[in-house]
Amino acid sequence: AETWMMLQNPKEAVISYQAVTRLTPNNPDAFYNLGIALKAIGRKRESREALRISESLYKAQGNKAGMQKAKNAMRN
Repeated sequence: AETWMMLQNPKEAVISYQAVTRLTPNNPDAFYNLGIALKAIGRKRESREALRISESLYKAQGNKAGMQKAKNAMRN
């Protein structure tokens, strides 16, 4: 998925990140990256949902920096 984003192909990245979130549903980084990829292709509602999930998972881990990163991404 990261490779697709580096290659500036967010549509393919979304497909890969969706698979990662299904395989590792407690992975906040996967949901964060999914949110960023969704935002890149204009799917804002879905992006915000993925970013909300990532924020919640970061919070459960006590990762304040991750929580802030997700909040910032939702604002932009």
